[in-house]
Amino acid sequence: MTLDILTGIHHDFSAFVDTVSAAAGNFLSAEMEEEHQAVAKEVAKAFEGVAEKKTEQVHTIITLLLIPLALFAGAFILKMAYDLFTGTADKVGKGVGSITSKLKAAVAGPVSDKRSQSSVKVPPMPKDPSKSGSRMMLLGQVIIRFVNPTLTEQDVENAVRIQKQSENGKKIGEILVEQNLVTKDDVNRALKIQKKV
Repeated sequence: MTLDILTGIHHDFSAFVDTVSAAAGNFLSAEMEEEHQAVAKEVAKAFEGVAEKKTEQVHTIITLLLIPLALFAGAFILKMAYDLFTGTADKVGKGVGSITSKLKAAVAGPVSDKRSQSSVKVPPMPKDPSKSGSRMMLLGQVIIRFVNPTLTEQDVENAVRIQKQSENGKKIGEILVEQNLVTKDDVNRALKIQKKV
């Protein structure tokens, strides 16, 4: 009977140990699961931090590459604008200078500066058209002086001689155009200048 009691106590004790072990195993498994989840969260957070830093580094590198490109593009655009402006200004300046020199020559008479004298001698313009002969001669002088300096005094005299010999009364400008010494535009410009001089 003592043996039965001892066997029963042992049996009850074993059952108790199994129950306690099972409860302890469940408790430990739950605690380990929580710890595993906490570690997984920390790893995920650390990974996000690393990814964020790498993204910032990539943005910084891209920015550092774009700044010189933007500066280069800006400098290129400024250079093109400067060239366009100075080229236009030079053309305008030459045009204004040409007009100014022609107007100065009209007001001052023949220019004595050796640099501005061409191989073609420009005869002085008559002061009073009524005293200088015909008005057509004045047109020839205007063409030589202001419009087409390659036309010579001899060309104008030949045109006057042809005019005198012709029966249909051609004008000097028409004769000079027919001889291909000047263009119609040259004659028209000279006529406009003639009215102002």
